[in-house]
Amino acid sequence: MRTLRQTVAVGAVAAALVVPAAVAQADPGRPTTPVDQLLLADGEFPAGYEVMPLTVAERLEMIAPLNQFADKLKVTPAECAPKVTPALQQKASDLPMVSAFSDRTTTGLVEVLSPEPTAVNRANLQRCSDVTVELQPSEQVPAKALINISLSLVNVPGTPAGATVIATRGTGTVTINGKDGKPGKQRKVDVNQLEGVAQVRGYTVVVTASGSQGGRLDRPGFAQTLTKAVDKVRAAK
Repeated sequence: MRTLRQTVAVGAVAAALVVPAAVAQADPGRPTTPVDQLLLADGEFPAGYEVMPLTVAERLEMIAPLNQFADKLKVTPAECAPKVTPALQQKASDLPMVSAFSDRTTTGLVEVLSPEPTAVNRANLQRCSDVTVELQPSEQVPAKALINISLSLVNVPGTPAGATVIATRGTGTVTINGKDGKPGKQRKVDVNQLEGVAQVRGYTVVVTASGSQGGRLDRPGFAQTLTKAVDKVRAAK
């Protein structure tokens, strides 16, 4: 279960970090309902999904490696490197968030609500549609990695009108340093993720679907969750 929680948490952080790479929009009037009550609750996710609570401490623990890796990463093109500062990590971990996982579909769903009304920067997305990430080993992280990541705008049936959906596909390898002169163990990395972003009454609604080691994603469940998340904010008092 911890591995599943980590998969969902990383997806949540990826969703939360969409905000800095976005373009500000006008605020059309925000609901008075407290933001935590605007998130989907247990029973509002698709059938078979179990809500997985993540405390702020757990989120920070799981995303801490992002900061450790920063000075060991080489990203090509360089301008596509994520700007992950401690302040941004803290901000991401503080955003209202709920996550759920289905054993049947092996898909994790995460909803994040940002109080900043923003939209996806499509020009930046196009510039960074194909990215290579290299990680060099260090004392803190005794491993090297080479991962190719592609981003694209996609249409997913059932998602609400006006929402932007971004597909992320990553493939590569991670090699753990061997001990006492032994060769390192190599592991294949396969990332498969969908991220839906919608503007609703001054909020940015972000729903992310992440697959376990590149497994097939529950696209209908993703579309249903994004639609319900948008409708809940739209109908709030």
